[in-house]
Amino acid sequence: MGLYTDKAHILGRDQKFFVEEEVTPGTFVVATATGGANVIKSSFSPKINRKDRIDSYLASRDVIERITGKSEHSWELEAFLVPSGSLTTPTKPDLASFFKSLFGTETDTPATSVAFSQSAGQTKTLLSLTRHFNSLYQESMWGAWVDSMTINANGGDEPKVKFQGGAMGYGSTGYGVTGAGLSGSEVAVVVTAANIRNFEVGSVIQVGTSVGAGSVGHKVTAVDTATYTLTITPAIVGAQNSGVAVIPYVPTHTDTGSPITGITGSLSLDAWTANSIPVTSFELTYNDGLKPFRDEAYVQNVSDVLGGMRSITGKIGMRFRQDAIVHYLKRSAFAAHTLSVILGTGTATKFTIAMSYLELEYVPVEIPEADEGALNFNFKALGSSGNDAITLTMT
Repeated sequence: MGLYTDKAHILGRDQKFFVEEEVTPGTFVVATATGGANVIKSSFSPKINRKDRIDSYLASRDVIERITGKSEHSWELEAFLVPSGSLTTPTKPDLASFFKSLFGTETDTPATSVAFSQSAGQTKTLLSLTRHFNSLYQESMWGAWVDSMTINANGGDEPKVKFQGGAMGYGSTGYGVTGAGLSGSEVAVVVTAANIRNFEVGSVIQVGTSVGAGSVGHKVTAVDTATYTLTITPAIVGAQNSGVAVIPYVPTHTDTGSPITGITGSLSLDAWTANSIPVTSFELTYNDGLKPFRDEAYVQNVSDVLGGMRSITGKIGMRFRQDAIVHYLKRSAFAAHTLSVILGTGTATKFTIAMSYLELEYVPVEIPEADEGALNFNFKALGSSGNDAITLTMT
């Protein structure tokens, strides 16, 4: 609560984040306990375009009407890079669904590893995303796709990953109270007139908060603002009085694994061994080149997404030392280079990035007046036989 009000504030530290893989693309999946994911920060940016009506017979120079257009929803998140933390069930890290959606193929080897590799197919795994704040506010997106991923491992900082993408649909949820009692088995809930705008299609609610008596996990499929009625699925369980709380709902969040530290791992470029390279930073950017269809008539939201040409780039920052010269000058050969980056160590905390067909870019050396020189090995990852530019393996 604030110092001068009894109203609670929405706090970032209260955020609970969930990701679910959709069985039917574009159909929202209610959050489950196993879908919980730890994030540092996230943002949902819903947008429905509104266009000014400008035509003849205008009585003034003021715009007096606007027309609803297409939606352009987007999202992004940043998180620590967290492997599964266990080689037994579950083997997947909490962000596995994002990697799977981006890369296309996931290969699980129980009690050993989970690997992500590229796919040539047009099918993409779409996601349902939910972020929840202290039972006061909640946002949901469905039909979410992953446009890009960036992994940063700089100095001794903990490696972090950032995902960005778009979505077919969006809904937000506030809180309210029931406007009438419920006996159980209802698929419609009446809330008070003052609260009806706190609920949108895609909301997931809990009706009643008494311990053991709340009816939870109801997805709102329709909102009638005239009768203050929410249509829900599944039906209400148990009787609820008029005036009981209707709040956003998510299940209990479950942690999986711990962040990789920034002081463990290794990097190998060709035959240049991991322990001899004075690396100061590593960055990888994977852009999937997706094309959302926003030009179809008679629909408001994106109806499909098509994969384009991928772009996988990155850079290795290091001090310019004598033994770096020969590797740095390999760029002029335009030959294929191999790169292996291991983030973490041990049997249950590793994240391995492997690329076998890198081309080194031309980048100037930075040499100051007196101190040591620095350089970046900028690279572009290429494929060989196709769909083999990069693999990520978590153990």
